[in-house]
Amino acid sequence: SARERLALLFDNGTYKEIFKFVKNLNSPSFKDGLVCASGMVNGKPIMAYASEFSVQGGSIGRLQSDQISEIYRYARLAGIPIVSLIESGGAKISDSFHIMEGYARVMKEATFCSGVIPQITCVLGHCIGAAAFVANLTDFIIMTEDSTLCLSGAVVNKIATGEDVSEKDLGGVEIHNKYSGGIHFTEKDEKSAINK
Repeated sequence: SARERLALLFDNGTYKEIFKFVKNLNSPSFKDGLVCASGMVNGKPIMAYASEFSVQGGSIGRLQSDQISEIYRYARLAGIPIVSLIESGGAKISDSFHIMEGYARVMKEATFCSGVIPQITCVLGHCIGAAAFVANLTDFIIMTEDSTLCLSGAVVNKIATGEDVSEKDLGGVEIHNKYSGGIHFTEKDEKSAINK
């Protein structure tokens, strides 16, 4: 889960959740696909967020994009690194055009942070669509061997091009290591990636 991943990232006893009681109007739960937190890593403060794949495929809606934008802003103003732990299907389509505006704000904040604070993304599963755009704006990308980072999935690719291509061939670790050069580190599993 997102909380378990964040607990792996932070030093023991330093993890504090932010925006804990924010929820979408369409959801009865406070668990809505994203967990944001602050804490210490190796004794130094950082901000982080983790997508929760078990909730609507970790897709990000308008409220989640607002939260991500805010922690980017907090990190930039405090001069501390930001870490994203991603397993996301991208934009939450049910939020219609509002999510495109939301992701635009996230990308703007990530751009403002460029060269100001370190930005690190761990791709721990599927990272598709707008989530992949944001990941590619960060300074370092760490992918697990079984993860994918691509702008669209195999089904969308099949509809658009008529080609049958696997997720791994679209954006697996081998593609990024050999051809795109878009990732910096590959790790066997998520524990190794988070501890990198």
